[in-house]
Amino acid sequence: MEKMDIFISWHGQRGQFVAAALKEWLPQIVNAFNPWLSSSIDKGSRWRSEVATRLAKAKAGIICLTPSALTAPWLLFEAGAIAKSPEKTYACTLLIDLKSEDVADPLAQFQHTTATKEEFLKLMRDLNAALEGEQMPDSHVERAFEKWWPELEKKLQNLPPDEPTKAPHRDERELLADLVGLTRQTSLSVLESHTRIMERLNRLENTVIPAAAISPSWLSSLVVGDQEPEDRTPGERVKTALSGFHGVATSKPKNVFAERTKENPPEDGSDKG
Repeated sequence: MEKMDIFISWHGQRGQFVAAALKEWLPQIVNAFNPWLSSSIDKGSRWRSEVATRLAKAKAGIICLTPSALTAPWLLFEAGAIAKSPEKTYACTLLIDLKSEDVADPLAQFQHTTATKEEFLKLMRDLNAALEGEQMPDSHVERAFEKWWPELEKKLQNLPPDEPTKAPHRDERELLADLVGLTRQTSLSVLESHTRIMERLNRLENTVIPAAAISPSWLSSLVVGDQEPEDRTPGERVKTALSGFHGVATSKPKNVFAERTKENPPEDGSDKG
């Protein structure tokens, strides 16, 4: 079975302890997992060159995040290298004594995993699925996980102290700025959609279209919004708009077609309105 190279990134004493525990534990869950961390480098080797080679080979990455690691330059470099890999790479952050809201960009863009049994089992399933055609059955992963989880859990409950660092805290202004940015993005999307709808309605009212030229596919692309009462659902609005072309009394768009096709009947005399 082909091995999956998993790059484990860490910073500080506590992060290294977690990374070392994962290196020993992961192959017990799935034998194809081949974890590696920088402390595995042989003495005398070119450290930077070895790290670069391992980053290039990695098919997955686990970034061990502790409070002191949030702004560690080398960890940020390794995380960026994993994320920008030209190959399809699975990457996640493992939060140790952290919450999701404590993590800012660029690390906030990764999928977070907390140090709980449920989250670790999901991580194992995801990594196993990344093996594609050579993954183990889920039942195998679950049995191995249940057997070996207590060992990892015990180590995670007895971690060495982290390096002194200021408690992670995102300023309220920063959080508010993120919220405002998201709100503006959503508002612009709604405004653009409304503008496109109004442009279509304006073209509809200013154009004489013979009834014979109207096809069901063209009608289905028309979204009627402001012409209908506010208490009607979008589905009811579209149904009303379409039903107008089958002889059912409806709102303004139907009457416009009816009046203008009477004044300008199709040349062949057919009546498909």
